[in-house]
Amino acid sequence: MRAAVTAGTVAPRLKMKSKTWDLALHLASAYRALHALVGGNDCEARLWFHGAAPSLSGQRPRDAVGSIEGLISVER
Repeated sequence: MRAAVTAGTVAPRLKMKSKTWDLALHLASAYRALHALVGGNDCEARLWFHGAAPSLSGQRPRDAVGSIEGLISVER
């Protein structure tokens, strides 16, 4: 399965170049990166997203994306 998350699918009604638009782009980028890392395996992606991530000092990615700093960390 191919990742179908793009700026157009995540934020079709957001005002371009707004802060919300930028954050939606970061979220889409994080999703695409994760999708590529797990080879498109949705179950593996879900496990990673809901589990403790050593690269985030043990924080769950799902909790980290609640802040701008956390979203950028997850994206990296």
